Amino acid sequence: MASAAFAQEYTASLSVTVTDPSDAVVPKAHVALTDNALQRVFEAETNAGGLASFASLQPGQYSLEITKTGFESYLRAPRRSP
Repeated sequence: MASAAFAQEYTASLSVTVTDPSDAVVPKAHVALTDNALQRVFEAETNAGGLASFASLQPGQYSLEITKTGFESYLRAPRRSP
């Protein structure tokens, strides 16, 4: 008798639109998404519309850093419980 086993894998995607204080999109910004548990870094550059995308992300907590010459860096990390 033959049987089949199927595994489920849960992943997510994330899209980020980078804008400046006047809400204009920022092309060619460097976007780094870090899996905090594994310290694995995913990197992308925003396109002409200010968009950067990440696919097939495993569940977990991530930090987001956005940098571009001439702009203040942006860092968003998970909040720690007291």
